[in-house]
Amino acid sequence: VKPSEIVTLPYPLLLQKTAREALGLSLKNHIVIIDEAHNLMDAISSIHTVEVSLQQLQLARAQLTAYLQRFRNRLKGKNRVYVTQVVRLLDSIANFLSTLDIKKGSEGTVQTTELLKGKGVDQINLYKLMHYLQESKLARKVEGYVSLEQQKQQNINAAGVGKEVTVPVLTHITNLFMVLTNPAREGRLFYTVGADKAETKVKYMLLDPSEHFREIVEEARAVILAGGTMSPMSDYLTRLFPYLDNSRITTLSCGHVIPTTNLFVSPIISSHNNTDFNFTFPSRNSPSTITALGESILQLLPSIPNGCVAFFPSYSYMDQVITSWQKSPSSSQPSLWTRMQKQKALFKESQTTGTEDVLTSYTSAVNTTQNGAFLLAVLNGRLSEGINFSDHLGRCVMVVGLPYANPNTAEQKAKIAYIEEKAVAAGLQAKEAAREFADNNCMRSVNQAIGRAVRHKGDWSAILLFDARYAQKRIQEKLPGWIKASLGDGMGAGRKFRDVEVGLKAFYARKKAEET
Repeated sequence: VKPSEIVTLPYPLLLQKTAREALGLSLKNHIVIIDEAHNLMDAISSIHTVEVSLQQLQLARAQLTAYLQRFRNRLKGKNRVYVTQVVRLLDSIANFLSTLDIKKGSEGTVQTTELLKGKGVDQINLYKLMHYLQESKLARKVEGYVSLEQQKQQNINAAGVGKEVTVPVLTHITNLFMVLTNPAREGRLFYTVGADKAETKVKYMLLDPSEHFREIVEEARAVILAGGTMSPMSDYLTRLFPYLDNSRITTLSCGHVIPTTNLFVSPIISSHNNTDFNFTFPSRNSPSTITALGESILQLLPSIPNGCVAFFPSYSYMDQVITSWQKSPSSSQPSLWTRMQKQKALFKESQTTGTEDVLTSYTSAVNTTQNGAFLLAVLNGRLSEGINFSDHLGRCVMVVGLPYANPNTAEQKAKIAYIEEKAVAAGLQAKEAAREFADNNCMRSVNQAIGRAVRHKGDWSAILLFDARYAQKRIQEKLPGWIKASLGDGMGAGRKFRDVEVGLKAFYARKKAEET
C-alpha cells in the first residue's frame, strides 16, 4: 500500500462547502473517513441551521446605524445604499417577530415572504445585496468598529472594567439573509415566541441532509462512515444516500469482542406489582407508573454491584420522577429516594452545570463505597455520549422509556410532512416512512446510551429496558446485533418482573464466582 497523507479536521470544516473552499481543501479522488458517524445527519442539519433572536436583530441594527453615522462621509453612494438595504432587512424581520402574539401559538412555520414584507424590501435585489456583503466584508468591518469602540470605553473605565466585547452578531444574521435569498426546498423557517419578547426567534432548519452531503459523495473517491454504534442502519440509506443505487453501498457490522455470557439483557414490561410500564407521552406522568418504576428499581438495586446508570427520555421527566420519589407517602414512611439512598449513593446529571463534577463524585462513590452508586442521566444528554461507564462504573445500564421526539412541535411536524412527501414521490407508504424515521431517531439515542457500558473484552454488564415497547419485535430489530444476541429466544413477549429479578441475580452471582 502506497503511503498517503492523512488530514484530520472537525465536522464543520469538512461538511461546509464554503469552509472547504476557504481552506483550499479538494476532495477529488481522495478517501473521506467520517468517525462517530451516528452524529453525521444531525451535524449536517445543525451546520446549515440558523437561529436569530429579536434581540440580536436589534443589536445588529444599532451597530450598523452607529457604523453608518461614523463613516457616512467616507462611504460612496452605492455603499450607503447597500448598508441602508441591510437596515431595511433587519427592520423587516424584527417587525415580524415583534408583532407575534403568544395567543397565536408559541411556535409555528413562517414563509420567506412574511419576513420580507417590510417597507421598501420588495425593491431590494437580494442577490446583489448578498454579493455586496460577501465582497465588501461589511459584517466584519462593522464588528471590528464596534469592538474597537468598546475597547476604547473599557480603557476609559477604571481598572479597565467595561462592557464585554459584543458577539459578532451581524455575521450570524448574514447567514440568515443567505438562506432567505436562496431558500432550499429541503429547508423550513420557524418562529418561537419567547417569554421575554427579546428572545422571540426565527429559525431556518434543514430537513434533509442528503443534498449537502451529496457534494462530498460525488467528489470523493470513496466515503467511509464509521462508528461504534450506528444501528439502526436503514436511515443512512434513505436519508443520506437516497440517490445512490444499493449496489454502490457496502455495509459491514462487526460483533462485540465480549462473549454473550458477559451480557444480561431484558425488557421489563411491568413492575413487581404488575403495573404496566408504558412510558408514552400520555401515560408516563401517571403517579402510579412513576411509583411502580421507583419500587421496581429499589427491588433490583441490592443485586447490582458497584455502579448503575439509569437513562431517562428528558431532563424534565427525570426531574419529575425524582421529585415524586422524594415525597414521603406519610409522616411515618420514608420516601423512595431515601430508601434508595440506603442502597447506593445517588447522583443525577444536571442540564445547567457541567458533567465533570458529578462524574468524579459518582466514580469516587463506586470505587470507595461497599454498595456503590446509582447515577440518573438523560438520553441525548452529556453523559449518554462520549463517556465510558466501563467495568465497575457500569455493571448495570437501565433505560426508562423510549426518547421519541415530541410529534406536536412545529419542527417535528415539518420533518414528518417532508418525509411523507418524499416517500409518496418514491412510491412508498407515507405513514410507514414517517414511523420508520421516528423509530430510527429514537433507537439511535437508546443504542448510544447502552453502548456506554461493556467497553472491552473482559467487561460485563446488565442492560434493563423499562417499557413494554421494548418487547416488540419492531423495536428489538433496531438494537445492535450484539445486544440482540443476548436477548435470548422467546423475548418478543418480554419477561415477568420476577423472572428478570431471578435472572439478574443469577447473572451477577455467576460473574462474581468467575472473578474469585
